[in-house]
Amino acid sequence: MLKGVRADYERRRDLPRLIAVWPHEIESDDDAVRVIIMRKLRAALRAERQRGLAGHWTYDVTRHAQLARAYRNELTRLGGKGPSKGETRNKPRVRQQQSKPNR
Repeated sequence: MLKGVRADYERRRDLPRLIAVWPHEIESDDDAVRVIIMRKLRAALRAERQRGLAGHWTYDVTRHAQLARAYRNELTRLGGKGPSKGETRNKPRVRQQQSKPNR
């Protein structure tokens, strides 16, 4: 077992409950397939987070936790490198202070 991968996470059991995946995607150890799975997990996490922030009645804290656990485990299996840098997450916006005109 890889360091950082939780023993209670079973890819074959957990992924189909969380996201739409094909059986061959679950069985694959190819990094390209793993990146596809991570993109799906990230999109599902984002959607669940938005439901929670909005106070929507369909938000499920248990599903949110399971998605986060699956994402962390898949990231660990991928070697911590995740999807390409620009797609991992939006970079925080840094607001530049506008200079005030001298009067």
